[in-house]
Amino acid sequence: MSDLYKKHLVLIAMISSTSLIFLNATLFPVALPTIQKELGVSLSTLQWIINAYLLTTSIFVIAGGRLADLFGSRKIFCLGVSLYSIASVMGGFAETGWWLVMSRAIQGTGGALMSPSGMSLLIHAYPENQRGKAIGIMVAIGSLFLSLGPFIGGAFTEYLSWRWAFGINPPIALLGIIMIMRAVPKSEKQKERFDFIGFFAMSFAITCLTIALMQGKIWGWSSGKTLFFFLLSLTLFLAVRGLERFAKEPFFKFSLFKTRIYMGGCFLIICAQFMLMITVFWPIFFQKVLFDSPMVAGMITAIGTIPLMIFAPISGNLTDRKGARLPLIIGFSLLLLSFAWFASFLHMEKVPLLFPALFAFGAGISFVMTPVSSTTLSAVPKANAGVATGMYNTLRFTGATIGVAVFGAIQVNVQDALFTDKLIKGPGTSGLNPHLFEGLLNDLPRSIEAAKALPPHMLSYVQKALIETSTTAFAVTNIAGALVALIALLITIRFFKSKSA
Repeated sequence: MSDLYKKHLVLIAMISSTSLIFLNATLFPVALPTIQKELGVSLSTLQWIINAYLLTTSIFVIAGGRLADLFGSRKIFCLGVSLYSIASVMGGFAETGWWLVMSRAIQGTGGALMSPSGMSLLIHAYPENQRGKAIGIMVAIGSLFLSLGPFIGGAFTEYLSWRWAFGINPPIALLGIIMIMRAVPKSEKQKERFDFIGFFAMSFAITCLTIALMQGKIWGWSSGKTLFFFLLSLTLFLAVRGLERFAKEPFFKFSLFKTRIYMGGCFLIICAQFMLMITVFWPIFFQKVLFDSPMVAGMITAIGTIPLMIFAPISGNLTDRKGARLPLIIGFSLLLLSFAWFASFLHMEKVPLLFPALFAFGAGISFVMTPVSSTTLSAVPKANAGVATGMYNTLRFTGATIGVAVFGAIQVNVQDALFTDKLIKGPGTSGLNPHLFEGLLNDLPRSIEAAKALPPHMLSYVQKALIETSTTAFAVTNIAGALVALIALLITIRFFKSKSA
């Protein structure tokens, strides 16, 4: 087998695995309302279905890179793809919400092992003067699938089944494994150490923080359990900081934050990923409140992903010429505008009015992601590049995890409070249990049964109250996103200078 053929096999394998992850990122959210209806799960469980993937990815993404160094990228890549495939099969046959949560957690672990080892395989397959082109082809095709995700998700959900979102993964994954096994020889184990203590401490710290944020709205934010998990998370983060000095190859190097650009960039990627998670709630809102079909909701959501293909190259070129500051300011300003537009026009319930906000969001993310990644990772010495990249990716997915938790908490808490108040003030509805009707817009069986007992005028009032309070809650959620965009804008101004400065 020629070297050229081997290189192409590796590239095709990386394109297939990257496209798989990108496709699932935008395909799956469109199916969430249908999953909620079919499996009869709460909004809280729905958020765990998303966050289980993000949580395990944030935990294992550093480990994936280190394990690839220790045991060989080929072996860890195949392990990651295999886990992703097995989890996809499990998810496709899920009968309960928590079964799906477990499947997504395993899927996230597989994705975390797959990504860094796959990139290492691609880098080693091509000489230095060809790597940029190879990576560019991979990212371009991956971005295409990212944009197509909402369309495909809508089509699967409406015309086939949401389970197809899992069913398409194993064949593509198997193809990737076969190509890598043929093109890449076995590699020997390296005599390096893995910081297991630091890994477990950081893993439990992120997990405890996520549990506190996700369950706080259920347990109560001042309850003993919520405060315990917040305190335990803080203690474990401090333990990781203390353990750094004793580890030969520390899992997490806090000393890297002494580099101003690196610290600022890590703050920005947390903010960016936090804001990006509002896209999880778009299809839910479009289907639940505006009563669009999954296909229509997917098409609307795609308006926010298509600009990624258009503006990502422009952002990269602008970063090369002017530095990171200008594109970051443009990007976060567009995101601020997008959130503010959503908050202002949601109550009108006219989808075309939201198109500018969707487009501005996609453009804003495009102007943020390229400069923040390239500038942040270029700011650290080459000797620390591996751990710096791992830390950056962990914080990236942690920001996404926190985003789902916080946006979800705001949505649920605001909606519950407003809906309860509406029922208290309504005509003959003061004695109704608001929790019985919270799933009415999603046709949950319990809510449908409760609705059957209501006279028509009361049912009409309850439905209208749910739509109004859901819309207001989503507007408040977008205001929170606007505040994060403003914070990111201020961090950019504080930490990043223009190229000429």
